[in-house]
Amino acid sequence: MMMAMINLFNFFLSVVTPAAPETPLTPEMIPGYEGTFLKMFLTLLALVVGIFLMIWTLRRMSQGKWGKNQSGRSIRIVERQPLSPKTMLYVIEIGGKQTVIAESQLEVRPLLTLDEVIDKE
Repeated sequence: MMMAMINLFNFFLSVVTPAAPETPLTPEMIPGYEGTFLKMFLTLLALVVGIFLMIWTLRRMSQGKWGKNQSGRSIRIVERQPLSPKTMLYVIEIGGKQTVIAESQLEVRPLLTLDEVIDKE
């Protein structure tokens, strides 16, 4: 049994271990890394350009939905300012009139209507 295991080990060792080259290696036979480096650099460059193009495309497509261009909407948040971690102060525009409202955990309360229009765009 022991002899069979030794023979099996020698067989696997001969399969895993590469055979010695019959001719010695010369510097001309060793492959260069310049081509591999160039391919890696171009792939990285293509990925960076692709990410920027994807961000640009998503911004162009979502401009009317999520961007600041809210034309056609009757209510617009002009400015917001946190007063505390749970309270916010908003300047909103409804139909051309601007109103200041306060939002807390318990309520949303209108405070005043502005005479002068604030434009934050």
